[in-house]
Amino acid sequence: MSAAYYYSLGITPEELDTLQEAFNLYDTRHGGFISIKQFSQILSSLHIVSDPNQVAKLADMNNDNKIDFHEFVLTMFRYLPNQVEQQTPVTPVYNTNHVYSDKDVATDEEIMACFQFFDKDHDGRISQKELEQVLSMFDSTVNPKMIKEMMSIADTNRDGYIDFDEFKQLLPPL
Repeated sequence: MSAAYYYSLGITPEELDTLQEAFNLYDTRHGGFISIKQFSQILSSLHIVSDPNQVAKLADMNNDNKIDFHEFVLTMFRYLPNQVEQQTPVTPVYNTNHVYSDKDVATDEEIMACFQFFDKDHDGRISQKELEQVLSMFDSTVNPKMIKEMMSIADTNRDGYIDFDEFKQLLPPL
């Protein structure tokens, strides 16, 4: 992800630099990732979440059992002490018509976090396969026909993917 992407989420250049320095300290092998266990220990030592193990597992958005810089930034930014309004995780609720947050009005950050939950490969768009993977986690009755129908409704530019703007259009007016 480019720095502009993180800035669009409200992360300042200084915060991004600090997060990069912190990530580099933990990524001692310079492999571009840290283990989920190590990330859980980091969260625990910072005392910024109530269940570090659960948050660390949820942070692994692509389920590769590693925390890469992108996952590290999104999670740390969400739980940083100076981000008080973002400390309560938002649980998306699947509904065939809309995706709602626990609050009456979703913020852009919440919408982006939800979008990124679906965008497993972090390419800025949701494929039919990614949509199916995520929805099947929440609803075991989802079938390929339903997924195809959802894609045809959501993919308004007909490029075969749901981009962030198309994703936002699925939500009720803010």
